[in-house]
Amino acid sequence: MIVVTATLKAQPGKEGELEAVLRRLVEHTQGEDGTLAYALHRSAEDPTVYLFYERYADQEALQRHTGNDGFRALGRELAPYLAERPQLARFELVAEVDR
Repeated sequence: MIVVTATLKAQPGKEGELEAVLRRLVEHTQGEDGTLAYALHRSAEDPTVYLFYERYADQEALQRHTGNDGFRALGRELAPYLAERPQLARFELVAEVDR
């Protein structure tokens, strides 16, 4: 299993526009084979900061997600609203509680 986090920071005053595109990314990702979780969060301390928590069954699922033409097109729509480049991190599952 692969976990990816993506932290995005909106330009001040552009939070609503950025969030609208990010919500469309979530909608676009629904039903992707091998995408186990794709959750969008907004910082409770800084409303310009958003975090995606993503879980993929394997590398192939991650590649399907990032290689998707729709995903790439929506990703290009983000640029005018971002204050800086997204910060991406990749993790491998070590242990978890599953309820």
